[in-house]
Amino acid sequence: MNIQEAYKKLDLARGLGKDRVDSQYFSLKNELESKILVTQNDKLKEVYTKRLEEVEYAYSALLDHFGNNSSDQEALLANVIPPSPSLPVPIPSSPVPLNPEPTFTNYAFEPLPTSKKKNKFVIIGVLSLLIVGGISLLYFKTSLFKSGNDDLFRVIEGEKRVFVNNLTLRQFPDPESSKIEVFPFGTRLTVDENEPPKTDDKNVMWRKVRVIHPVYGWERPDDRFPYPYEGWMAIQQCGVTWIEDSTKTNKLAKILLGNESGRSLSSEYRHALVNYFEANNYLNEWFLYGKVKTETIQNSLSINLGYYYNEKDCKGDDKSNFIALFNSKSGAQTKLLVMSMDENGSSRVLMDKTFNDIEGKITGLSKIPSRDIGYFNNWLWYYHSFSAVKNAVYVYGDNLPFNALTIHNGEAKTWNWYVD
Repeated sequence: MNIQEAYKKLDLARGLGKDRVDSQYFSLKNELESKILVTQNDKLKEVYTKRLEEVEYAYSALLDHFGNNSSDQEALLANVIPPSPSLPVPIPSSPVPLNPEPTFTNYAFEPLPTSKKKNKFVIIGVLSLLIVGGISLLYFKTSLFKSGNDDLFRVIEGEKRVFVNNLTLRQFPDPESSKIEVFPFGTRLTVDENEPPKTDDKNVMWRKVRVIHPVYGWERPDDRFPYPYEGWMAIQQCGVTWIEDSTKTNKLAKILLGNESGRSLSSEYRHALVNYFEANNYLNEWFLYGKVKTETIQNSLSINLGYYYNEKDCKGDDKSNFIALFNSKSGAQTKLLVMSMDENGSSRVLMDKTFNDIEGKITGLSKIPSRDIGYFNNWLWYYHSFSAVKNAVYVYGDNLPFNALTIHNGEAKTWNWYVD
């Protein structure tokens, strides 16, 4: 290791004197040893140990540079002061007793001069303060001493979870800024309340957040560098939040059961579904039905089932309806749920119908293709004098009294469409 690298490893400017190098070495050494002693994370312990080895190697290189002999170097690395040279044994004027009391004179040692005593006590005092200070710093920064379970991955008061499929962490509150990382549903994060929110021209609210790291938890691996998962995240649009507390997020996770079908569930319907399940005691009783079947046959759909001129959201898009199949806990029943959302973001359940396997069983849903919607509308008008709809859903199943679903005047309707 060259001299420039050695100074850099000790976080010092090149050319500083030996006293400054000694002070910095002991400071870094005590801080790292304290961190190694108290950390419960094996990865962090490995990082701190490697850093300590670099510091000691750099210090050794600088000692050689300063021209110290080997005995001085060993003494400094051991953090002690070398003893004074021995003095000749004086010849006593009277006979020495057979069992003399041990004295400095008998053992050829002389007490250190007063100035050297003071220097030794000063060094010991400074080192003690550095050790205590390092431990205190760890206490306030990582709170590792609060309890045996309080560690880098502890639960933080007010922490949130990603409530949608995924959210992107960026360097600045701008969708075009550099991407740091993408985090999936359920990821833990905290919002920086000292940083005011930013809202862009698309009514998207951005907040500065810190996302928990899989190795370092909530802390930085090194105080000299920024936290790896800290930046800006879009967390709300049109008044609908994309992050939530752990309680509500866990309830949604129970309903979805990790099924890919839940990916079609928009953020506003995620909130509405949890609220509806809570109000009707459906939690732990009904679960999203199975997995995605094929590209065309699904277990849940997000689709506009209204008229051609339907209500718009704050982005100017048509408001969609949510249609999904749910399985009972026993597996003997199936539930068809249809929900809508008004311009104020309030949800409404248009259909909540339960089917027993004996009465009929729904096996899937699909959007009626645009090439067939005209034929379907003609059929509705000819047989039922029903006005045209923009979209409709085909319902697959056994022994069902219907095979199509639409919404008319704010009500869900089922039809037995006879297809030639």
